[in-house]
Amino acid sequence: MARVRHIPERSCVSCAQKLPKRELIRIVKTPQGNVHVDPDGRSSGRGAYLCRTESCWEKGVEKGSLERSLKLEISATDKASLMSYFNSELFQAPLVGLEQESPLTRIIRELDDNQQPNRYDG
Repeated sequence: MARVRHIPERSCVSCAQKLPKRELIRIVKTPQGNVHVDPDGRSSGRGAYLCRTESCWEKGVEKGSLERSLKLEISATDKASLMSYFNSELFQAPLVGLEQESPLTRIIRELDDNQQPNRYDG
């Protein structure tokens, strides 16, 4: 009989949704007091996890749920670097498992659909 492999789960500090650890982004407070994104999940320090959604990042970074989890006040420069990471790395990348169609691809598909001959015209 095959053994079921354990998949570690973590909770998003913003929406409290439980997801597999690899689907969340870890934010870490280093022993020196700096806050940064830990994409590998291996940096030492207190960690907190956020979903890959814009609403969770805004609530976590701007509204303070991340500060509560990390037990410190995040500086304005650290907040800016966290949001720039989100905007550059996550916001631009498509979500895994979801098909996202660009507006140009959608227009081309609609044009192709409209040019198909109607088989039911008599």
